[in-house]
Amino acid sequence: MQVEGGHIRIKFHNLGTGLRVRDKYGYLRGFEIAGSDGKYAWAQARKDGSDVLVFNDSIQHPTSVRYDWNNTPDGNLFNAEGLPATPFRTDAPKALHASR
Repeated sequence: MQVEGGHIRIKFHNLGTGLRVRDKYGYLRGFEIAGSDGKYAWAQARKDGSDVLVFNDSIQHPTSVRYDWNNTPDGNLFNAEGLPATPFRTDAPKALHASR
């Protein structure tokens, strides 16, 4: 991932011959974005060549993205061969510490 102002660019490796969006209008679903407070909000996303740009106008300084990160995934991002993008997150979850 790469932060570009108020957007985050997601670069994919091993994506086959390209990305495809399964939506007749070309809208990507399933993306969330967070700022420095770590609170996620639904995001807009669009395909940009072999990358995806993710943004939410209310988050000026984004820090992380997650995709299909819920119990009822709604993502519609696939590679050209028809394989779906798997759920992912760009941040590392905070470690849980057991109290002693």
